[in-house]
Amino acid sequence: MEIRHMRYFVSVVRNKNITRAAEELHIAQPSLSAQIKTLEQMVGCKLLERNSREISLTEAGRVLYKHACQILLQVENVYKELEEVKEVESGEIKIGIFPSATYWLPHVITELKDHYPNLNLNVLEAGAENIEKSLLNYEIHLGITSKFFHSDKLKFIPIYNEEMLLITHANHSFKNLQQVNLSELSNETFIQYKPGYQLRDIIIKSFQDAGIEPRVLCECRRLETVRSMVLSNLGVAIVPESFLEFANHRDFNITNIINPTPLRTLYVAFHKDRYFQPIIHDLKDIIIQYFENQNQAILI
Repeated sequence: MEIRHMRYFVSVVRNKNITRAAEELHIAQPSLSAQIKTLEQMVGCKLLERNSREISLTEAGRVLYKHACQILLQVENVYKELEEVKEVESGEIKIGIFPSATYWLPHVITELKDHYPNLNLNVLEAGAENIEKSLLNYEIHLGITSKFFHSDKLKFIPIYNEEMLLITHANHSFKNLQQVNLSELSNETFIQYKPGYQLRDIIIKSFQDAGIEPRVLCECRRLETVRSMVLSNLGVAIVPESFLEFANHRDFNITNIINPTPLRTLYVAFHKDRYFQPIIHDLKDIIIQYFENQNQAILI
């Protein structure tokens, strides 16, 4: 039995029709019928029940179909990983990051380039769901995400915990406050994040737990846009603590949120079953070490 036989068989089963499968496979219908007949002779079992309307599986066909799908997926993954090895050997690494990660990414790239001068880093900026999808599809080597997915194919390593802080216009009534209860934000107008971003999910859950329905003026994709809206006195916003390392604090007020304090955890994520060149391991280790240093700096 060859791979092509399994591919033909799976296509016929999925289309439930020889003609449609032949069109999908770009081969003649009589040729496809002959290949299926040959396959049945090879395994010594009838695999398909044929009637005037559509094709269905026999019990033997169901067994073969299950394993054929798994084998074809493995073959596809082999080609993907071989292509990936060629890319990495040429110096290309693909990493998925959430938008606010761009503030610390240059530090990581600088250190990695010290070890790999010919590094070519391809960066995907996306929300957590898209990063998960890209990891599962072997489209990126590593993902930095703030959302943990329960997947048996992905591994998540927690690397950083950070508080979420309130930023307001310089003339806002909170300007002299060091901290504010979450419940005190019920009358504020918020600049929120677009659906699909974990920052939004964290904020919404915090408000729901406090029984608050926040007023939202607009939804943005980028933290810089959120910041600009606050600077224009259009509303207030909740931002990750790491964002403030790269923003001019004199432009706005920063207030701690308590009772409760919204928190987020960052993870480095990767596919458990894929092959990693040393450069990928080094990148992962550099990212983890960077955030370990950040955590230690906070403790000091």
